[in-house]
Amino acid sequence: MTTIAPLQTVPYQAGDALAERDFDAVRREMVLDCCKWDPQVADVATLARFPLLMPRSEWRCLAKYAEALSREALAAERELIARPELHAQLGLPRKLRSALWTVRSHSHVPRVMRFDFHFTRDGGWQISECNADVPGGFSEASSLTHLMSYCYSGTRTAGDPGGAWADAVASLGSHIALICAPGFMEDHQVIQYLAKRLRRRDVDARCAQPAQLEWTNQRA
Repeated sequence: MTTIAPLQTVPYQAGDALAERDFDAVRREMVLDCCKWDPQVADVATLARFPLLMPRSEWRCLAKYAEALSREALAAERELIARPELHAQLGLPRKLRSALWTVRSHSHVPRVMRFDFHFTRDGGWQISECNADVPGGFSEASSLTHLMSYCYSGTRTAGDPGGAWADAVASLGSHIALICAPGFMEDHQVIQYLAKRLRRRDVDARCAQPAQLEWTNQRA
């Protein structure tokens, strides 16, 4: 028989579940105002009626890890752009190599990376993946946490990712197009939520699909 080592004391805990009436109010606000259009998939709820709580010091540690990992990823990207001779050596697919060959400089537009952290049996944090292509969770990480925090005295949210993203994008100009793959509601609700945050910053934000773009003189 295999013996599994006991899990170390986790640095977070689940709070008490909200009363049904209070959770219904949170759920309704998320659907109607925060573009969370899939609060339930089949028989499974996608919104928990309880919070996860952790000490501020532990959250700062996770934030530090995420910032260091993002710097490392961007440094690797710059290296790949500057040294095309490494592409074949690393076994990059041909299409990806072709795309990197056309890049002349590192992009300075706002970027988003979401690291999935897991607390492991050895007592430390590890990541399973980094979502840098289609990151979501803005309404959940921003609006849901704020709505839940109102119901639990003595707590505060870890921040406002949606607001930070909107501030960064708003700095680019007053007309912004947000594009997602057609046919994926989970992606469409993300850009609708972000568009609402941008409009509150006096940005003309439009949600679109790739087929709606027209190119003239290399400009959309």
